[in-house]
Amino acid sequence: MKNKVLYSIIALLTIMLASQSETVTGFFQADHVEAKDRFQTEAVKPVSADTRKPVAIMEVNKGPLVRQVVSYGYVSATRTAEITAQVSARINRLLIQEGDWVEQGDTVVELEDDLLRIAQQQAREELDKALTKYANIAFFTSDRDNREQMFNRLGVDSTNVNDVEASRLIFSKSRKELAADQVGLDEARLKLKRAKIELEHAIIGAPFAGYVSEVVADRSDFVNKGDVVARVVSLDRLRLEMDVLETEIRHIRLGARAEIELAALPGKTVSGRVVSVNPTIDAERRTCRVLVEIENPDRAVRPGMFADVRVEAARYKDRLLVPRESLLTRNDRKVVFVYEGGRAKWRYVETGEETDDMVEVREGLAARDTLITAGHFNLTHNAQVIVVNEEL
Repeated sequence: MKNKVLYSIIALLTIMLASQSETVTGFFQADHVEAKDRFQTEAVKPVSADTRKPVAIMEVNKGPLVRQVVSYGYVSATRTAEITAQVSARINRLLIQEGDWVEQGDTVVELEDDLLRIAQQQAREELDKALTKYANIAFFTSDRDNREQMFNRLGVDSTNVNDVEASRLIFSKSRKELAADQVGLDEARLKLKRAKIELEHAIIGAPFAGYVSEVVADRSDFVNKGDVVARVVSLDRLRLEMDVLETEIRHIRLGARAEIELAALPGKTVSGRVVSVNPTIDAERRTCRVLVEIENPDRAVRPGMFADVRVEAARYKDRLLVPRESLLTRNDRKVVFVYEGGRAKWRYVETGEETDDMVEVREGLAARDTLITAGHFNLTHNAQVIVVNEEL
């Protein structure tokens, strides 16, 4: 009896579990069918993909094409001077130091002048004595007596050709001229003049306006005539020496404009002009030396700075110009793409003069054509494009 009841319970439970399993399976089957239908519905919807290629454009116009010769060099001063002692003396005052600005004529060094003043006074006294002797001879001696004294003093021999010519010279002079020669009046005057100049040279001045680039002497140093005491440099006008390849020197002309960029002054462009072209070529380097004068009104450029230089070699007016990067080569011919009605059209072109960044187009384009300048490397003729004019 108990076994029958137990079997009945087990059978009932089995029936209930089977019923629930069918319900769950049906639920998942229904959900799967619904998802499949939804995916199929969405898959048949059309997808709108934009296949147009992004490009940048510009309008083609005429303008000047400037050919440039590029080189580099170092800046140097066009005007420098060594300030030297003109007399031998000890330095009394040193009034400058490196970096000082001086005007033309400013005193930079004072030398001790005691001995120079004594020399001037002695020269003046010697001149006074010579003038006294001159007066006694010129005003109180006859011409005959004066000439006889000259002959006796000089020992003139009438049989000697040189003596005869010398005597003629003496007779050609007046009494006062002979008197001046006899007492050495002219020599005395020159000695006094020299003493005055040497005293003036005890004050050493700047030869021109500029900066003191070096002070060589120290205070209390004894300097000899010709010794350098300081150096001064002008920054108003500088020059730059550069080497130009022999193949490009024919493009350089005197007076040509130059644009100079200096590593020490980023973002600043300085103007200059060609002032000299060396007539010879360096046989080893195959270059020619060219000098460019630099305008430096604000004195920002200094000697010794390194600079990149672009010299205007030729200027071509009214040329149809396109950027170099807009040109492509197809089938060994130069091609550009123009923008027409949302499509890229290629055109074969013939080019002329060119620079590093611009090229002249002689055939194939016209002014006001719309040129594709970026995004065109993989374009095909008549391809659909969209203009973005941004860096691609």
